Amino acid sequence: MHVKRGELERQIAEIARQRGLIPVYIEGGNHTKVRVGDEVTFIPRHHEIREQLARDILKTLRGE
Repeated sequence: MHVKRGELERQIAEIARQRGLIPVYIEGGNHTKVRVGDEVTFIPRHHEIREQLARDILKTLRGE
């Protein structure tokens, strides 16, 4: 299963909103660096992202 990148970004925005923060996106060569508060992770620059990877990205940004 895959998750669309736009859906993942909406979920990231919701995590940031719940914490009273704004997500910061920094474009790199093959990945996008995402920062929500002190939490940082990377998302690949693909239209669809594997579901497990998307869950891990969201978990990291939640601080879990």
